[in-house]
Amino acid sequence: MSSHRIMGLPRADSANSMGSAIDEGSIKGDEMAQATAALTRRETEVLRLLARGRSYGEIAGLLGVSINTVATHIKKLYLKLDVHTAASAVMRGVDLRLIGRGGS
Repeated sequence: MSSHRIMGLPRADSANSMGSAIDEGSIKGDEMAQATAALTRRETEVLRLLARGRSYGEIAGLLGVSINTVATHIKKLYLKLDVHTAASAVMRGVDLRLIGRGGS
């Protein structure tokens, strides 16, 4: 088990094909608050842009940073959310209510 997991929640990319890795009712308010606090404002912004299908280059242009900076933010949010892909990060972000569906 990774030491960087949030609250020991199941990994988003280990969900079975029948539904989400996290049951809506299983997340307590304080767990969501801690998960929200775990990501920086910029990491959450990058996650929202990923959810909208933006590329690293597009995110860099929108935020006025380098692609390497975007990659660093993404690496850190993957680590904090305990995922390995953008799709898993977005799914985890939605499950934890860090972002809305479609990145809102």
